[in-house]
Amino acid sequence: MSIDPRERQRILEIAREVRRHVRKASGVHCSPDGLCGEASLALSVRLTRAQIPHEIWGGLWKGPISVEGEAWNVEQEAGWADPHLLHGAHRQHTWIVFPQHDGAVLDVTADQFHKVPGIWFPAREEWYERNEKFDPKDIFEAATMGTSFIVKKDDDEGESRHIGDPIIPLSGPRFRRPPKGLKVRVREHLKHPPRSCLCHKSKAVDRARRSLVRRLK
Repeated sequence: MSIDPRERQRILEIAREVRRHVRKASGVHCSPDGLCGEASLALSVRLTRAQIPHEIWGGLWKGPISVEGEAWNVEQEAGWADPHLLHGAHRQHTWIVFPQHDGAVLDVTADQFHKVPGIWFPAREEWYERNEKFDPKDIFEAATMGTSFIVKKDDDEGESRHIGDPIIPLSGPRFRRPPKGLKVRVREHLKHPPRSCLCHKSKAVDRARRSLVRRLK
């Protein structure tokens, strides 16, 4: 799987911003139980604004469950042996898929189930069972205009749902690439900042400046 480094960086920037809201909502030391849908909606709106094609999928987590939380409690009480647990409601999950990158999965709440990175990209596709597909355009319109969106399941016509008051804000920084002219001016300033600029007065700022120069090449 080959993902353009610049697009990968943009995806990760969006994921980090949403993940910060996830941790704020769940608590730093708690697993993000039940926040997968909120996080996926927030990711989708930001990805749409950044003009990055993607899909939103709802379905089941098929991977292991090793983190104490709602799903872990359900399976522990059942003795971990019931085969029906693999299809239980406690495994319902939502995530982002990038068809243009061979179906790469982005998940910022998988650590509610198993010890995986908080921002897991690309995640293991075999641990996800797709059931419902959400249209990013409908999600974006519903988020920005307060309308309903359609959830499609298999070959059904779909059902209408409405976005209520989100726990994770649907608005956030815009991650569009800057216009070429602005990008050139910023790059030149970073390479040759005036003596009055803070770039010369702090080692930390200077390191950040050098990092930005590399990213803007």
